[in-house]
Amino acid sequence: MDSFPIIKYPPSIEQVQSELPPLPDLPRPSAPVQPRSPQSPTPPPKAIDIKLLGGLGGLGAVVTLSLLSANLVWGMLALLALVGGLGYGLWFNYAKLPRLRSEYQHQQQDYEQQKLRYQQQLKALPARKVEYQKALEQYEAKLAQIQAEHHRPEKIAEFRRERLKQILKQTVSYDSDKGNIGNGHSEKILAAQLKRYFAKKIRHRLTLAIPEEKWDYCPDFAYIDEASGLHIDIEVDEPYTYDDWKPIHYVGKDDRRNDFFLERGWIVIRFSEEQVVKNAQGCCKLVAKVVAELTGKPMILTGSQDIPDLKSMPQWTKEEAERMALTRRRDGYRAGKS
Repeated sequence: MDSFPIIKYPPSIEQVQSELPPLPDLPRPSAPVQPRSPQSPTPPPKAIDIKLLGGLGGLGAVVTLSLLSANLVWGMLALLALVGGLGYGLWFNYAKLPRLRSEYQHQQQDYEQQKLRYQQQLKALPARKVEYQKALEQYEAKLAQIQAEHHRPEKIAEFRRERLKQILKQTVSYDSDKGNIGNGHSEKILAAQLKRYFAKKIRHRLTLAIPEEKWDYCPDFAYIDEASGLHIDIEVDEPYTYDDWKPIHYVGKDDRRNDFFLERGWIVIRFSEEQVVKNAQGCCKLVAKVVAELTGKPMILTGSQDIPDLKSMPQWTKEEAERMALTRRRDGYRAGKS
């Protein structure tokens, strides 16, 4: 559960607040790879046994003659098969085999060369690992030096300020300054102090149109720096209404509204009414701190050193707001009672 003062930043600004300047590209040394043993070639080609081929040919001739005497067609087919088989065997032995043996010899020579390179690489591997370790240590030392240079606090602050400038320029501003919103007791107290510290940067009666709705959102107060694009929605939250004592601004009640402003690039700051009544200057001091952090201009805090910081107080639930209404809690602190 949130505690007042509640400060909410758009996701893009939250991300920038943790970003670091990019580092120059520094190639990391590659670790030596374990060499792979070469694969031995396939077995050498073998000649077809002529004696076996002759024996099979004789057997085939007997079968062929038998088939010829029994059936002319089957006999002719067997004769063709016999002649083809004998022809292939002779062709393989005397035409193809020499070429296959030559190719195998080349494969064997390549394999021997690969095996020699493998043995050499395997022998050189320990030295390469030592060299890699030295190169890695040098790389890490250089990387640490680069990080120390580029991630100095002032470099990080400068980088984030530049990134924030780009993001703030994309903020979606208000639609109208003719809103019909009144000022209650606590709003009047805060208005006087806000205008004292921030002058014309504090705007009132602004409206932001809600898509597909017939009504608008109206910030209690808006801090707007047109030069930078910084927009802050400043809200005063009461626990219940005075006219019908209904709970208001309790946990979860304003989530949709907060998201609406955050999606448009606004920062949302919510104070409890009690904080405003008891320490309106402290509220202004907190706004000034947020502005200083986002713009990098600490001069805005000048003169606020003696102002006490706001005391944190938990945001109330709906049930707690109902109990506060029963005890007329607002009357107590508005009358100066604790």
